[in-house]
Amino acid sequence: MAIENTLPAAPQQGTQDTQAPAAAPASVRPMFVVRTVLIVISVVAIIASALNAAGAWFPSIPYLGSRGSSAITHYTVYMVAVPLLASIVLASFGGWRRGAGKVLITAGAVSTVLSLAGAARMVAVAWQNDVTVSLLPLLDPVAIVRTPVSTIRDSVTDNNGKQLDFAIYPPAGGAGDAPVLAYIHGGGFTGGSYLTRGDDLGWFADQGFLVISLEYGLSTQDDHRWDRTLGEIGCALAWIRSNAQRWGGDGKRIAVLGESAGGNLALNAGYRRADGTLPVSCDGEAAQVAAIGAIYPVISVADFHDNPHFEYAPASRRMASFYTGGTPREYPERYASLDPVQYLTPEAPPALVLHGTNDSTVQIDAANYWFENARRVGAPARLITLPLAEHAFDKRASISNQIMRQTMRDLFRDQLR
Repeated sequence: MAIENTLPAAPQQGTQDTQAPAAAPASVRPMFVVRTVLIVISVVAIIASALNAAGAWFPSIPYLGSRGSSAITHYTVYMVAVPLLASIVLASFGGWRRGAGKVLITAGAVSTVLSLAGAARMVAVAWQNDVTVSLLPLLDPVAIVRTPVSTIRDSVTDNNGKQLDFAIYPPAGGAGDAPVLAYIHGGGFTGGSYLTRGDDLGWFADQGFLVISLEYGLSTQDDHRWDRTLGEIGCALAWIRSNAQRWGGDGKRIAVLGESAGGNLALNAGYRRADGTLPVSCDGEAAQVAAIGAIYPVISVADFHDNPHFEYAPASRRMASFYTGGTPREYPERYASLDPVQYLTPEAPPALVLHGTNDSTVQIDAANYWFENARRVGAPARLITLPLAEHAFDKRASISNQIMRQTMRDLFRDQLR
């Protein structure tokens, strides 16, 4: 009887073992995850940077224009560094060998160049105006947000029963005769607060100014304060004139600084105090204004109402209508009375306006309109335009913020000696 061979057959010569290969070492998997995460982050960073850079250089692009202009102004260093580093990461992983990778790396490089060119233009404006640019503040873009507002407060009640509040920043060293800087906040005449810009106002105080941030009544849908707001500014200037010495200031040496809607009020207050038409809603005489600083100011409230920018036009119309009670067609006299250009005279105090070329809330045409009329009348005026800058371009520790601080300080020092 035949006996079966139950032993396993020996592998034939020349055949390969078909056993499954050993699993990859566990250490390979984390490296794969890290590589994937870095690639994804780099791709997102390049796309975001490229869109922002395109928006800054082509501000008419819907939505991207305003956001890109703000990004390149507020986060200049990061707009340059982020796409550059992201492109290097992609290239290091061989992205330059693939079609999509080549496109992304090229986009990152172009974004870096555009952002660097924007930064160079801003630095050029700084140098042209004797501004020293410091790199360190640019690396901490939220520094201003963390700075507290002064806790020293005071107030006055005007003849209409309106309480006007003040935040006070005493001058460094406690000087008894420091020049005074009155700050008027923005907010479209309907919002904002005197409890803002703690970092900037504290900086001016460190430069030797007694800084007083003042509040005024805000307009609403049912309370149109176009005929009272400037009187409240006049009342605040009268109070400052009488009380500055309590905080170490000289009430006879006053400059005003305003932003956006506050810039309109600052220009009107300074010009109308000079020609004797400034209303004052409380007892006392408003201080003479020696110099005016206005940051992206609303010049013509009618033009502000008719803002052509599709994204911000509804808000502009609402704020101007709340302030005046209607449209420029309904109340042309009201709107005309709020235009500081009509109060320009050769005796007007020197004024400096800073405005961004990409401003979508208050068009750059407004600043040019003011400057051309000031030159025509012979009023002392200076206009600094900031390339690629949006509205509120100085609200971070940026190059534009350094330009604002130093140029305004120099103006005020020259005029308040």
